[in-house]
Amino acid sequence: MPLRKRDTARAIILLEDYCSKLKKPEEQQLKTAILRVMGIFKSSLFQALIDIQEFYEVTLLNSQKSCEQKLVEVNHMAEQWEHTATNSTSPTEGPQPASTPPELREESHMELTVKEPAAGSTNTEKAFRQGDRK
Repeated sequence: MPLRKRDTARAIILLEDYCSKLKKPEEQQLKTAILRVMGIFKSSLFQALIDIQEFYEVTLLNSQKSCEQKLVEVNHMAEQWEHTATNSTSPTEGPQPASTPPELREESHMELTVKEPAAGSTNTEKAFRQGDRK
């Protein structure tokens, strides 16, 4: 199942919101650990991996695209990455798959649910559910 940038951005927002609610002294280790995970998620390497996965699934595995179309998009992606590597001041902004019509993109159905700790408790429940492709 494709994992999209918007899914990771949404997950980061949920984690940030959750962290902002951790105020008690006994919750500070949990907050520090979550901030560490968020730092990894925001890293350029993680973003590059997401870009690669999305590119592979949206472009290369798309049976409706000809070999020539895929070649054009692969070259476009390479040019964008080369440009990003030499000129970017924001390492988390990577290239996008070239001109893939929205109707050909598969939607992701990833949900991240983070429950707040119960009053006086430091236990945290995290549930990740991934829906099936349509």
